[in-house]
Amino acid sequence: MGFALVVNFLAAPIFAVLCPYVMRIVIKFTAEQYGLLETSFMGGILLGNILIGALFAKKKAENLLVKGLIFETILLLIFAVLMFPQSIAFFLGPSWRMFGAIALVSVLMGISNAFVTTPLNVEFQQLVPTEYRARVFSVVEVMSQGIVPIGYGMVGILLDKLPAHWIAFSLTVLILISVLLFVAKYSRVVFMEFENKKKEVEMNLP
Repeated sequence: MGFALVVNFLAAPIFAVLCPYVMRIVIKFTAEQYGLLETSFMGGILLGNILIGALFAKKKAENLLVKGLIFETILLLIFAVLMFPQSIAFFLGPSWRMFGAIALVSVLMGISNAFVTTPLNVEFQQLVPTEYRARVFSVVEVMSQGIVPIGYGMVGILLDKLPAHWIAFSLTVLILISVLLFVAKYSRVVFMEFENKKKEVEMNLP
């Protein structure tokens, strides 16, 4: 839970505050381009879930989640680099070339995100009895999202003092460090606890 809080605190402002600012104010994408970019991430999530169902349904949740986390973080780092003035100049500003680069990264991030959230949700659903799922999922959602508004406020203040690309890059580096620590030290322990709890639940079933 602590890992989810940290990642949400750092990542949510990138998408909710910095991306709209960079896309509309800095790069100056049209409303049409910006709207399509907003949907590209969700399209990637949909595609990722289709891939999981068709090709990776029998893979271990731990492997899917760890690989998804690593790939999504790397893609987020690329996404932050695309916000730099040098990248914007290279891709010719609000051109369809720039649009294509960001859309491609966004779709791939959506696919990676599906490899993180879907296995995790499946594990929770298997772990929590049906009659308690609504309450447990509500509590988990509130706890994981509770710190996000503080991140919005912090990034809003920083945006008045620092360039958006440096804020995004710094937050992404912190996310990368958090992910590497989680993968190296805690992911195996977390999934071992999941497996033990599932066995306990199965033993208690009538």
